[in-house]
Amino acid sequence: MNRHDRELLDKQLRNVQAPAQNEGALMLAMLAVFCIGMAVGGFIYAYTDAPAQGAGQIVQIAANDTSNAGRSSSQ
Repeated sequence: MNRHDRELLDKQLRNVQAPAQNEGALMLAMLAVFCIGMAVGGFIYAYTDAPAQGAGQIVQIAANDTSNAGRSSSQ
């Protein structure tokens, strides 16, 4: 590898950035946010009065609304 080759390689690698130095700290922070989110979600779910509706129930409610749309409210 001569001087010209090194200059070309340096020019090509100039825009390549080094990977993050603290990958372990980043992974630890992501794990902490995940665990905190799971805990908060668990507490919110545990202390709500009614459980969340599933998608099947929502579709059934929507179907009932459209089938009752043609009927008058005086019945």
